[in-house]
Amino acid sequence: MIKHDYTALDAAILAVIKESGPVHGYAIDKARTPVRALVEAAPATVQWNVVAYRLQALRKAGLISFQRKPEGWVLVDAR
Repeated sequence: MIKHDYTALDAAILAVIKESGPVHGYAIDKARTPVRALVEAAPATVQWNVVAYRLQALRKAGLISFQRKPEGWVLVDAR
């Protein structure tokens, strides 16, 4: 199994969350050109859902969490 480097994509996702506050995954994927370009560069097998995968990886790493009010992804420090 090939291990891919998602460092740049993770940094772009974290930057969007930091800039926008609580944000949904679909907004990260659709509205941000740097994220979109990195998603298109991802392997074709995961390209369709790479943002959702990376959001969960960032959550598991303790960098972000999903809050209910206001609803969306936030940086852990910002809670």
